[in-house]
Amino acid sequence: MADTTKIEWSDAEKWCSKCKSRHDRSEFGKDITRGDGLSASCLASRRVEVRKIQTGSLGRRMWLTPSREGDKRQARRRVNYLVEQGRIPRPDDLPCLDCGDEIFTLRYPHEYDHHLGYSAEHQLSVEAVCRKCHRNREDARRGA
Repeated sequence: MADTTKIEWSDAEKWCSKCKSRHDRSEFGKDITRGDGLSASCLASRRVEVRKIQTGSLGRRMWLTPSREGDKRQARRRVNYLVEQGRIPRPDDLPCLDCGDEIFTLRYPHEYDHHLGYSAEHQLSVEAVCRKCHRNREDARRGA
């Protein structure tokens, strides 16, 4: 007599950790980092996750979006992206434009200043200054 309680491999279901539901094992892709060879999330959930990354604030495609007028976050992210890609040097590698301080110290590390503001055409117009001079510039702009 055949054992009817045994589940065939193709009929087995697996829990998706992303969408929190059960799916057939065929809906899970291979994952070489896990021991069983199957991913912890279904293919549909992983596609959604990839789309979020590609269009999110930290994704690569965010660089291709049009500049938004006065958006500080986008302007800072664009400059950080250029530094990460090696297209512009790190601010610590450049001397301060105001005081000429060339030595990076933990007390006054160098930063990029958006000296022309955060408008769309000036998002990448930055100057390397030390933190002390950057604070002085910000105070002067505010009129304090």
